[in-house]
Amino acid sequence: MPRLRAAVTAVVAPACLVLLLSGCGGGSGGSGASDDKAAEPDVATTPVLLDSSGLTFPMDAYLVPAAQRQELQRAQNVLVDQCMRRYGFRYTTPKSPDSAATTTDVYGENGRRYGLSSPALAARYGYGSPPQQTPARAPRPATGSNESLVLDGPPDLDPSSLPGNLEEAEKARTSGKNTRAVNGVKIPVAGCSGEAGLRLYSPDAAAVDITFSQNLNAEANERSRQDSRVVEAIRKWSACMAQHGYHVASPMDVPSTLQLVDLSGSQAVTTATADVACKRQVNLVGVWYAVESAYQKGLIEKNAEVLKNFKDQQQARMRLADSLSG
Repeated sequence: MPRLRAAVTAVVAPACLVLLLSGCGGGSGGSGASDDKAAEPDVATTPVLLDSSGLTFPMDAYLVPAAQRQELQRAQNVLVDQCMRRYGFRYTTPKSPDSAATTTDVYGENGRRYGLSSPALAARYGYGSPPQQTPARAPRPATGSNESLVLDGPPDLDPSSLPGNLEEAEKARTSGKNTRAVNGVKIPVAGCSGEAGLRLYSPDAAAVDITFSQNLNAEANERSRQDSRVVEAIRKWSACMAQHGYHVASPMDVPSTLQLVDLSGSQAVTTATADVACKRQVNLVGVWYAVESAYQKGLIEKNAEVLKNFKDQQQARMRLADSLSG
């Protein structure tokens, strides 16, 4: 598990899936699937669909919902504070309203999974987003050198040498190699931020990487993009767009390919309306959804034991989070 990546940071949101596939994150789900990548799964039925915002997928049962992600972040903040108290400090985080409006709330977590697909939103906003009212988070309060050391650990940490779970971190903290101490107490290897993340997400060597199910989710989507049935549906969609005067190869790249500057302007709205109409005409969303769901089912079967452990550990995390909320 690399440098507390999954432990220190919040759980990856499903809405980040499109970004994961285009550069926000990297790698596959680590399921060793390259050996059977050429196989295309059977699809029993192909539903007729358009707006993808309300879709549910087989992998959803193993993804962490937004409400749980928020609760886990609050729990992590409490654990940081508990750790900081051992060294005579306190940790407080600026409050941010959970109900703040976001693009995800408007489009749904799958609203742009296959590109824009809502006729109503296309006609109103084009490829843009509604005006947001999300309050800015207050900056982190200034801290002294010792407090920063306790919170984040030494600034010259080698990421490759950091522990992958809490048991390893505690051994490293109490070993003779770790000589950093504040107020007579040795500090965690990656500070209280690292310890809190490991306590919540990777307490021991048996912990499944918190990004595992999300990576499988992204892997299924990437495989579906290469599937011959999806490729053919996209080809038909592209031909339909060409009939409207728009020469684009992918529904994910329309604004960039056509160099739309004002994503909510009249030109963007006209283009988006044609885009969604072509998706309806060739049933692009229905085909893609059926194919991607089939890939997800295959990955779930192949990784059944790990996913069961992941789900059990997520339930344990939520019990810990609940115990800290009081």
